[in-house]
Amino acid sequence: ALRVLLIAAIVGAAVSANAQQPPAANKNAKPTTLSLEWEPVPTEETAAASPAEAGDSKAAGSRRVYYFAVQTLSPLFWGGKASTAGEDKPRVRPLAISAKLKDASGAPLSYQAVGFALETSFGTLLPLGKVPTDGDGRAKLVVRDRRCGSYPFQAVYGGDQTNKVSYAQARVDFGPCPAPALPAAGILITPYKTAPITLAFTFFYGTMWVVFAYSVGYLLLYRMRRAGGDGADVRLMAGRDSESTRHGY
Repeated sequence: ALRVLLIAAIVGAAVSANAQQPPAANKNAKPTTLSLEWEPVPTEETAAASPAEAGDSKAAGSRRVYYFAVQTLSPLFWGGKASTAGEDKPRVRPLAISAKLKDASGAPLSYQAVGFALETSFGTLLPLGKVPTDGDGRAKLVVRDRRCGSYPFQAVYGGDQTNKVSYAQARVDFGPCPAPALPAAGILITPYKTAPITLAFTFFYGTMWVVFAYSVGYLLLYRMRRAGGDGADVRLMAGRDSESTRHGY
């Protein structure tokens, strides 16, 4: 029984490895060309609300109440400036990425899957899915992302038994990046001594040492010893007076 299970496992592994191998390229396949281009989505299309948001009156009312409360209470909690959603989050800039697939004669290839991928700043590919080409051989993908800057974008056509694999790459600009939050000139951010910090440090700890010296040196050592000496002198004089009175001096 153990031998049978071992043979079955070996055969299953061989079949799985054979299934994972890519199909052999057809020598008679026709070459294809793939071009890639991009353009920003028009503003009116971006600003149009979805049907769900348009029909949800309660959500719209809640947003208006929240916005009114933020604008009213911002002078009390945020230093007089209310932060809006546009300030807190990077602006979304939708982009339409289009890939055009043609055969060797320049005719468009319809209903063929084209894969899109974005190369991140770390050098890794971020697959964004596959889109079939339309009657004009165009596959369009709309990307809505909060990225900023320029990134390489790739489009790949995997080919089939009739057409060969093709590949296209273009650099897509998601818009300028916002200015850094920190000021251009650093404020109290330095490994070296600065006058404000040095003066504040000296004043704070100097005051502590002065109070400590006054409490221990003057009040505890000098005044208490003096008070103890004065009490002893008073007791000595009182004893002498009582002794004189007793002897009739």
